[in-house]
Amino acid sequence: MKSTASILLLLGTLSLATAFTELWCETCVYAYIEGSGRVYNCRSESPNGRICPPSHKCYSLKYTYQKTGTNFDLGLRDPPLGVYTWILQGCIFERRDPQHLCDQKKKQFRNLRPTENHTCEISVCEGDKCNQELTDDYVADLD
Repeated sequence: MKSTASILLLLGTLSLATAFTELWCETCVYAYIEGSGRVYNCRSESPNGRICPPSHKCYSLKYTYQKTGTNFDLGLRDPPLGVYTWILQGCIFERRDPQHLCDQKKKQFRNLRPTENHTCEISVCEGDKCNQELTDDYVADLD
C-alpha cells in the first residue's frame, strides 16, 4: 500500500512538472546618461536571468527622458543634465498589455523634475532569454 501511494505521488509530481514549461528571461537594468555612456549595468547581479512563472513572456523596455534643469531639493545628489536612457528586462504576464509597463514607468519617471521628452518602447518575445536580443538592439543605439 505504501509503495503504491509513493508511485502515485511520484507520477502526479512528474505530470505537474511536465505541465509547466520553464521560461528563462533576462532580468537586468541598464542606465545611460548622454555624454557619460553606460553608468549602470546589473549583469553581475543577475548573470543567469530568472525563471518566469507559467503564462509569462519576456520583455525588454527602453525608457528615455531629458533632464533639463537643476532640482535644488536634491542638492549635491542631483544628477547631471542630459538625456537619460533606462533599459529594463524581465517577465510579463502573457495577457497583460505590454503598454501597461510603459504607463507605469511614465508615472514613475514623470515625478523627476525638471524633465521632458519622455518616451517608452517595449518589445515582448517568447523563448528562453529571447529578450537579450531585443535589449542588444536598444543598446546598439546607445553604445
